[in-house]
Amino acid sequence: QKWDTLGTFDGPKSGRPHRIMNITRKLTMTGLVVLLIIGATVPGLAQNAGPDEARRVESLSAREMFEEVNRFARDRFSEIEGAGIAVSDELRNETAENQRRLADRCLTLAKSRDGNSGDDLYYIGMLGWISQDFENATAFLARYIDSDSDNRERKQVSRSVMVVMLAVIKLK
Repeated sequence: QKWDTLGTFDGPKSGRPHRIMNITRKLTMTGLVVLLIIGATVPGLAQNAGPDEARRVESLSAREMFEEVNRFARDRFSEIEGAGIAVSDELRNETAENQRRLADRCLTLAKSRDGNSGDDLYYIGMLGWISQDFENATAFLARYIDSDSDNRERKQVSRSVMVVMLAVIKLK
């Protein structure tokens, strides 16, 4: 008796595979409804965030924006697991896309600020990496590498990320 790749039971003709599939479908639908409810309550994720949320995000430094975007998926999966929902590939992809959109909004806000220098350049570049805006990301990371920052580890991370992004750009 084995489970196949679709999650059905390959055993005696007892009708169990169909019952399992029906239960799985019901759980999936319930999970999607719960995800929609959770998604509507995650700060900064809603398309029409209120004015208080917009002001809060505007007041964040580039580092704080990066940290919020960077922990987004982990926090999201913790909420989902707390609700007892199984994590599927579709859910992972949706969460990654929401994280990318959040990073894109933060990137747009951060790069529009005057006087970005030092560590701000690094964090803006990393927001570009997450949002997959490779042109802006490489530009900000290159400026960071050329800056007078003493943080060798961040400069090396910047170089490594740039190599990957440039390869992706070349492959497009």
